[in-house]
Amino acid sequence: MKSNKLLTTLAIVSIASVVLIAVCKKDEPTLANTPPTVISTDAANNATDVVLNKIVTATFSVPMDPSTLTATTFTIKLETTPVAGTVSYTGTTASFTPSENLLSGITYTASITSGANNVPGTALANDYVWTFTTVSIPNVITVQTKVMATVPLAGASNFAILAGSAITSTGATSVTGDLGLSPGSSVGGFPPGILNGTKYINDPIAI
Repeated sequence: MKSNKLLTTLAIVSIASVVLIAVCKKDEPTLANTPPTVISTDAANNATDVVLNKIVTATFSVPMDPSTLTATTFTIKLETTPVAGTVSYTGTTASFTPSENLLSGITYTASITSGANNVPGTALANDYVWTFTTVSIPNVITVQTKVMATVPLAGASNFAILAGSAITSTGATSVTGDLGLSPGSSVGGFPPGILNGTKYINDPIAI
């Protein structure tokens, strides 16, 4: 009789243990029912002096479904304007590569939407949003300088008058310096005009 009672007691205990284990397993969190999270980003939230050719990354707590990480679910925006780029995924990290360098001294907003799912199909509980600011680079104006060839002026610095066809002085003109005329040959008015220099008419120096 005692043996029967003992067996009955053991059977009840065994059944209770199985039920308890089953209930515990049912309540345990699994990859399928636990929303993934973003555990780190690069650039970090509120980062400053971020390089202009930055590839922005986000690392998740669990492996994600790559097909759900696209330019729609992983975005970078300048205010409300999306930055053009491509999204790739390796391991547990998604990367956003801008098509062109980011602008200097600008704050950008990056986000991973709840459209991103882990491998079993569980989505982020909420959009993950962070901001960063690029490095400020002063505007540089490039000035192209051109070295001009030296133009021989012969004795031009000594000439007070240089002409091509004719030179005529009217009245009591006083000229200090040389007078040059080429290819013309008509020079008039000296005198009465006074020339304190030398006349060069069709002279190589006056060309």
